[in-house]
Amino acid sequence: LKSENKNKNNKIIKGTEMKQFDPTSSKWQVCCCHVTSAAYTIALVELLVAAVISTVLIPMSVNEITFHSTRILYAIAAGVALIWSFGQLVLIYDIRRRHLDRLSLYVFVQGIVFILMLFLIISIFLARQLRHKSNNDEEDIYSESMFSIVMAFFFAAGAMGITIYSIYVLLLLKRYMTAEKKHSEVMMQIQDIVHHQSLPEVNTTDGP
Repeated sequence: LKSENKNKNNKIIKGTEMKQFDPTSSKWQVCCCHVTSAAYTIALVELLVAAVISTVLIPMSVNEITFHSTRILYAIAAGVALIWSFGQLVLIYDIRRRHLDRLSLYVFVQGIVFILMLFLIISIFLARQLRHKSNNDEEDIYSESMFSIVMAFFFAAGAMGITIYSIYVLLLLKRYMTAEKKHSEVMMQIQDIVHHQSLPEVNTTDGP
C-alpha cells in the first residue's frame, strides 16, 4: 500500500513539474513590462491624477466668486477624487500583499469612479463655458459652445480608453495572482509529500 501511495505521489510531482507556473511568461506581459509592474504604474498615475484634481477643486469649491451650482459640482468632484486616491492607495497595498479577494471589487469601483469623475468634470467644463458672457454675435457664441462640447467629447473618449485599459490590467492581474496562489499551494503539497517520503519507515511488526 505504501509503495502504491509513493508511486501515486511521484506521478503528482512529475505532472506538476510538467505544468510549471512561469511568472515570466509572455502572457503576463503588458506592453513592455510585467502585469504587476503595469498595475503599480497605473495605480500610481491614478493616485497622482486624483490628488491633483482634489487639490485643485477643493479651493475652488469654497471660492465665493464661483457660482453656487458650480461650487456644488466642484465639491462633489473633489470628494470623489479623494475617495479615488484612497482606493488607489489600498490597491497598491493589496497588490503588494497579494490580497486576491478585493481585486474584483476594484474592477467595479474603477469603472464607477471613472464614470463619475468623467460626468462631473465634463459638467464643470460645460457649465463654465456656457456661463461666459460675450458681446459677440450668436454665431460666435454658438461656435464657442460647440468647441466646448467637442473638447469635452475628446476628453470623455480619452478617459473611457484609460478606464478600459485599467480594467484589462486589473483582470489580467487577478488571473496572474490566482495562478500564482494555486502554484504556491501545489508546491506546498509537493514539499509535504517529499517530506513524508523522506521519513524512515517505522517497523510495526510484533517482536518475538
